[in-house]
Amino acid sequence: MKFIRPLERLKWIFTKKFNRNHAKIKSTKEMYSVKGYKYSPKRHAMHMRIVHAIMKQAPSPPKTERPIAILIGGGTASGKTMMRKTVIEKQLAEEGVQAIIVDPDDIKTYIPEYHSLQKTHPNDAARLVHQESRDISDLLLKQLIRHRKHFIYEGTMARTRAYKQLMKKLKKAGYKVHIYIVDIPLELAKQRAKERAKMTGRKIPYQVIENTHKLVPRTFQAIKDFADRYYVYDNQDKLVLIASNDYIEPVLYNNFLKKGKT
Repeated sequence: MKFIRPLERLKWIFTKKFNRNHAKIKSTKEMYSVKGYKYSPKRHAMHMRIVHAIMKQAPSPPKTERPIAILIGGGTASGKTMMRKTVIEKQLAEEGVQAIIVDPDDIKTYIPEYHSLQKTHPNDAARLVHQESRDISDLLLKQLIRHRKHFIYEGTMARTRAYKQLMKKLKKAGYKVHIYIVDIPLELAKQRAKERAKMTGRKIPYQVIENTHKLVPRTFQAIKDFADRYYVYDNQDKLVLIASNDYIEPVLYNNFLKKGKT
């Protein structure tokens, strides 16, 4: 017979209880889906209200003007939002272009349960609403393309197949497509993600960070030739252009591409 010491048994009981309770927490998609994949009519109506509220933020361009889609990609903690605010939004403002920002992380704040989950399950809140925020983002993209609005889509760019399909839709709809990628070494990304988690309470597992940094180069190579323009930046110390349609800094650019081969 195997005996368990009292302290070890106590630890085993608490660990088992934690894992059991953790498994019981459902994501918002699981909570509001019918048959596991389709949202209930009431939940879908909420999604549409969110979409319409966001779409009101910018007018459609004249019919004689090609709409612009800017796709921002980069692994976790690479600096996508910073690049958007300091480079892309500044350029668009100078050109007089009003673009709607599509960011699943921003859309999380529109989901009612997210705010309560931040209080009750701060480490899991983002994960539990992530799939629903991504679904709302996809719905928003569909409506933006339908109404030919300028937009900036910020994401990790880890879903290669989804981005290939998006590129086809954009080109068919007559969009000018610009791709912006921001990259940093994987270990630096883990360090920055850890520092960010201390401030925000949002902890991202290392395997997720590794996966996004691996998939971004693959997606980029799959879609870059369909874009009107593309730009790849390194962000170790500050934003430095390392590749575009007509420029390559070989060492840093090759380091970026190598991530996709691991």
